[in-house]
Amino acid sequence: MDHSPAGKPALMKYVTLLYFLVVAQLAAKRQLDSWLPVAQLVALLHNWIEEHQMKCD
Repeated sequence: MDHSPAGKPALMKYVTLLYFLVVAQLAAKRQLDSWLPVAQLVALLHNWIEEHQMKCD
């Protein structure tokens, strides 16, 4: 299994991350009528990275 940045499993993780962040923003906008604050979005990002055992530079 290729886990290099160009590999399909890694690419799918990035696509899943993007999907997660977009859905979180859209849900916040719909429920709260405002976008998530940057600090909360970064916290979601860090939690997602940790949960999916990814490394971030």
